[in-house]
Amino acid sequence: MLLHSEVEAQAVIPFLRTTVAKILIDKYELTQQQSAKKMGITQATISNYMNRSRGNIELYLITNRIQTYSEQIADAIMNESSEIIVGEKFEVALKFIREQGIIYDLHQELENNHTIKDCPLCSSRRK
Repeated sequence: MLLHSEVEAQAVIPFLRTTVAKILIDKYELTQQQSAKKMGITQATISNYMNRSRGNIELYLITNRIQTYSEQIADAIMNESSEIIVGEKFEVALKFIREQGIIYDLHQELENNHTIKDCPLCSSRRK
């Protein structure tokens, strides 16, 4: 059984990073290498994000709110905010995604044999 934190690690966090990377490249005209350095990840990871081989779950047609959070994260990165501030902005976005119940739908998508009634977290959320 996947834990919800594993679902976040496999789907939600890569999706947020993909969105932030695209903003850094499109809005701020950074290269993949520059974006990777600012985000603390490798250029290969950015390339994977841009080629959609990572972070490919659409989080249900990306809400405007998630896009806004991603822009705030990218802005903080470009303003050379501390890692603490950038991390806090990621956490706010993750909290929103959790509160919207998206994590429960993703859990079922990522784990073939997942049943809501057998998962204490999903079953309590769905009642």
